[in-house]
Amino acid sequence: MSDPTWSALQKSAAIIPKIGGALSIVACSLLIRDVAMKWKENRSIPFPTLMIFAIAIPTLIQSFFQDFMTTWMVPDATHNQYQYHQYQAAYLAAGTTASCTFQGFVSLTCIMLAGLYYTELAIVYWGTVRHGWTETKMNQTGFRVAFFLPPVVVSLGLTVPPLFYELYNFSGLSICQFMPYPMDCAWDDEVPCLRGNTEATVIFFYLFVGFGALYNVTIVVFMVMLTHAIWKQERAMDRFLTPGQEKRRKQTRRTYKQGLRYVVSYLICWMPTFVGTIISLMHGHSTAALAYVNFIIAPLWGFFLGGVYFVPRYETYREKNPSGGRLQALVHVLNIDIDLLETTLASVDDTTGNETTLASDDDTTGNQTPLLSEIA
Repeated sequence: MSDPTWSALQKSAAIIPKIGGALSIVACSLLIRDVAMKWKENRSIPFPTLMIFAIAIPTLIQSFFQDFMTTWMVPDATHNQYQYHQYQAAYLAAGTTASCTFQGFVSLTCIMLAGLYYTELAIVYWGTVRHGWTETKMNQTGFRVAFFLPPVVVSLGLTVPPLFYELYNFSGLSICQFMPYPMDCAWDDEVPCLRGNTEATVIFFYLFVGFGALYNVTIVVFMVMLTHAIWKQERAMDRFLTPGQEKRRKQTRRTYKQGLRYVVSYLICWMPTFVGTIISLMHGHSTAALAYVNFIIAPLWGFFLGGVYFVPRYETYREKNPSGGRLQALVHVLNIDIDLLETTLASVDDTTGNETTLASDDDTTGNQTPLLSEIA
């Protein structure tokens, strides 16, 4: 079989997502490491943090096998015998049918699992503010089982059956996902399905889209309800203000900003995928512009998740330490061992005959690290 001429879109589909996938892998790894360090130190971990930890694990797995691996897990030309569609072959493909099935199953399972945990996290935030859910209540075994177990059951209940119908196949550009093979058989009656069938595709497609739409709407609704609940509480406190005192909505603004980050980290990243999948299954292909947006935005899901976790802590640290530099705040929030970094830098300089001195935060002179304080 002669090598096809790869288009810019096909090359972009294989390469661009790797960048966002790598960033998401780093962000999720830092998040997981941060929570693991708290466990190791026997520190109390709030239930919402455990929920974010539960989101980070499948997001990390999905970022690696889908966004970073991309077409490396797609069957190569020697395994791809039926190229009805112009995008049935994949640039940099190096996998087999088994690796393609694995990629599709693992990626979709992780996406479903993380999406459901995201939905529950929004409910937990709202319940804490609106109904006063305490850590004591949320630490109860029954409460935790009710929140952590159902997403696993639902996700596997939706993603395992397609395995028996051979419905995880190459999607046409970058990855293997829920799709019959060859993809043309989904909309062209003259093309036979060699893996999967149209009836099963339609059934599972509506199940996936239905659940996706349900928890997307739920996330938005509960974040709006959360912001409104805090605004009502602050408004109720206005009656205690003396004449001339300014009404403050600091908590409402903070919650709005966090809610905005929260929604952006999930909905914005996955909206192009959600829309593109519907268009592809209805018309056979999506638009090139939407595809490029998807290659750039969707893999950053885990990167934005890290923002949801670390940015509020960064802002709090900056407020409490206004004289400190941004790099110092970032090092503190990410739990980076600055002493180890200084030792490493000093070792490198020793090999060249130079010595570099960086003052530490607990320097006996009381000075902050110059390198950190310069970046304010």
